[in-house]
Amino acid sequence: MKKIIFKPLFILALSTFVLVSCSKDDSSNSTDETASTLVGAKATFVSGRAFSDIEVTKFLVNVEDFELEFDNDDDFGDDDDGGIGGNYFSDIELEGPFVLDLSEPNLVFPIATIDVPVGQYEELEFDITRNKEPNNELFQRSILIEGTINGTPFVFWHNFEEDVEIEFEDTNLPINIENDGENLIINFDLTFLFNTNVINLSGATDNNGDGIIEISPTDQDGNNALANQIKEIMKDAIDLLDD
Repeated sequence: MKKIIFKPLFILALSTFVLVSCSKDDSSNSTDETASTLVGAKATFVSGRAFSDIEVTKFLVNVEDFELEFDNDDDFGDDDDGGIGGNYFSDIELEGPFVLDLSEPNLVFPIATIDVPVGQYEELEFDITRNKEPNNELFQRSILIEGTINGTPFVFWHNFEEDVEIEFEDTNLPINIENDGENLIINFDLTFLFNTNVINLSGATDNNGDGIIEISPTDQDGNNALANQIKEIMKDAIDLLDD
């Protein structure tokens, strides 16, 4: 199937962190039919130590407040409030929070299967947030990545919060959902972790000598700056892929 990549000016060219994919055609919002659509997420990364001696074994992300905005613009520029000459629907919202377990590369983690109005959509929004459940592995964290660097276990976590907003209309490639079984998949691409031109994990240290390389805003291993670098790459590298 044809693939089209959109890169806004603020996107880092060397890596992508968040992508969205969905079926696309040129239909308009002219029906009150609905389609059963899977909203899910997956991760893309190299599994095993064949690349840069880095292995990812766990990847968790805490997200909430998904909103898929229906394209309800009428001739007067009004949105989401009804109008003349078409059927108008409320935006699709999933509150959460959801802990996405994306530890297995390319395996889709299902968030929800919902009936959505057939037609064109203009924007997807969701929040990466800190988990607030004390018994959860992600408590007070938004992202957790575990694995090995040159055979030594490493743990990366961060507590940054980020609003993700992807406007389909800016791509001139409207996203349309037309049939049951179509998917809306968010892909978290961790390829940058293995690209030493983007970030070099081999320089991470285990200063406290406990056998685990900890990379976080508060670690005692000397990797706070590296954690901040990873965070900034994740926050800046948002891309849109339609396949």
